[in-house]
Amino acid sequence: GNIRRKASVLSNLGSLSQDLGQWETAYHYYIESLQISRSMKDMAFVGISANNLADLCLKWGRIDEVGQFIYESLLSRREINYQSGIARSLDLVPLLAEAKGDMVKAAVLL
Repeated sequence: GNIRRKASVLSNLGSLSQDLGQWETAYHYYIESLQISRSMKDMAFVGISANNLADLCLKWGRIDEVGQFIYESLLSRREINYQSGIARSLDLVPLLAEAKGDMVKAAVLL
């Protein structure tokens, strides 16, 4: 109930902060949302939070962190067989390859 709602509110605050260009604030909100989701073993919300973090880190230039968040998002979404969520996580993979300067891999993955 209330704990899941807190994770959702934190995720929404992260999205708002990200939209405002407040990267560090967004990061902290998303991390807290992810930690709560993990503690509740809410795989749907783990997937959302991890994917939000992957997207944020990609845009923010924290490339070294993107892969771990994509991976966690994919694993959690696969565990609950959330196909459209898996697709959204996979959408970030070619963007990560591009950010790492691997244009051939990015083109193949697109």
